[in-house]
Amino acid sequence: MKSLPAEETTLDTDFPVQARNTPVEFFEFDWNPHGHEPAGIYDKPHFDFHFYTTDREEIQSILPGPCFGLACDVYDKARKPVPPEFLPQGYIDVGSVVPYMGNHLIDPTSPEFNGKLFTRTWLYGAYDGEIIFYEPMITRASLTEQPNQCMALKLPQAYEKSGYYPKKYCTEFDRHEHVYRISLKDFVYRTAPSN
Repeated sequence: MKSLPAEETTLDTDFPVQARNTPVEFFEFDWNPHGHEPAGIYDKPHFDFHFYTTDREEIQSILPGPCFGLACDVYDKARKPVPPEFLPQGYIDVGSVVPYMGNHLIDPTSPEFNGKLFTRTWLYGAYDGEIIFYEPMITRASLTEQPNQCMALKLPQAYEKSGYYPKKYCTEFDRHEHVYRISLKDFVYRTAPSN
């Protein structure tokens, strides 16, 4: 944490076989030393932790192009609405489609949209009408100053696929190992509605 790179950095990793009953397929870690848009909100040095529920091939198909930074058909596909039963109440689409990621859905009741300083927040990511990632975003300052925290998640009424889904996410600092851990917790099994 004391020698983070001056440039944006991205790393990803697969999950072990023990995670097969969860929706998560792989994990991407992004360090944003200058933050990112929107200015005045997420422009603080922070980490984006993407827990993807789809494969890398689909993520790599979300290419940059001429329509708002993306090819128009890809942009429209990214903004295809998630059916309301699969989207947590209150989350909205603000058109924040990012190449190689997807559309970022926000909770407008989050503190950073209501006059408070951004420290931590939770986003859902969508593409082609499906949730494709979970994303805690955490400032470097918050992680170093208050590393041991858990946050309950706003959850949808139903899930498109059966499996174990998290009810909260946590951060912790292991003083013995000198590592920070960001984890999804309190998984509960949900059965997808029959068609």
